[in-house]
Amino acid sequence: MKTQILTTLMLISFILATTIPGSAAEEWYQGQPGKWHKHGHGWTWKGTHGDEWYEGKRGHWYAEKGGGNYWLGDDGREYRQGPNGWRWSGERHRRE
Repeated sequence: MKTQILTTLMLISFILATTIPGSAAEEWYQGQPGKWHKHGHGWTWKGTHGDEWYEGKRGHWYAEKGGGNYWLGDDGREYRQGPNGWRWSGERHRRE
């Protein structure tokens, strides 16, 4: 009898936990809580503290005036689309 009650309670709590909006378990990446977001054909991590991660590098996506986006990592490296596809620049830049 106790086993049946315990099983029923566990089942009910599981159902409630998966159906209540906003109750999703936190995801973690690079030691930071947050969520994954689809960006083109890839994925970007947005931490709950404002950190964004892409390919293991922390930084932010920026919009260009002529359209399109580019990534500027906190280490100063850019990831942008060139004539041969997307790639990391070897130069280091600073965002003012």
